[in-house]
Amino acid sequence: MLDDVANLIGGRFSRPGGKAVAPGHQTWKVCLLCVAVLVAAVGCEQKTAKTRPDQARAEANGTEKGADKAASKSGPEGVGKSCATIEDCDSYLSCIEGSCQVPPAVTGRHESDTPRVTFIDGNGDEVAEFYVELAITPAEQTKGLMFRREMKDDWGMLFIYPDEAPRSFWMQNTFIPLDMIFIDGRGRVVNIIEAAEPLTRVRRQSKGPTRYVLELVAGRAAEVGIEPGQQLQLDHIDEKHAPRAPK
Repeated sequence: MLDDVANLIGGRFSRPGGKAVAPGHQTWKVCLLCVAVLVAAVGCEQKTAKTRPDQARAEANGTEKGADKAASKSGPEGVGKSCATIEDCDSYLSCIEGSCQVPPAVTGRHESDTPRVTFIDGNGDEVAEFYVELAITPAEQTKGLMFRREMKDDWGMLFIYPDEAPRSFWMQNTFIPLDMIFIDGRGRVVNIIEAAEPLTRVRRQSKGPTRYVLELVAGRAAEVGIEPGQQLQLDHIDEKHAPRAPK
């Protein structure tokens, strides 16, 4: 249609017999063709305007789903990186079997030999049990639960020291409110700090020499009934770390 209009304007429009027609005689045809072109253009624009938001939403949804899918495949940056110690792993990742991985207290994955702690009351009855990640080396204890945004309710982190001493903890770079349970070398609960405020440098201290500190999600200690004087029992943890009577 546009070519016909150009031909008419340029005086090159011909009748079927091949005889040229003078431009002046075709003015009304030019007008009709121009009107047709304008109507078609307006209709096309209206159709495009009507469908464009739907297309945009569909494209956006597709992009978001694609990004979510990619993120779920790759996980946090640094997952799978080779490591020798936790210092080789970025953010909150842990060094597990030679590669940086999302810690089990975040995923909730556990095996039959996963380290566990159990609290026993004065009657010898079990009060509560938690799976634990172990913080034994200085690097593990320095990193602790820093940078994490969540931890499963049935998990905690157990800090194990080589000897008894007064201990204090702060919450710098720690995003999860925590209960801190201070435990002496015999495995007896000394005191509990409840719901330590995240992202602070206030020191939370033991009320005496301690060898173990267990960190749980805030509120869990009271919820399950952990109290001073109860006994800590360790399972699937090296015997050298077991509670022992003072010499």
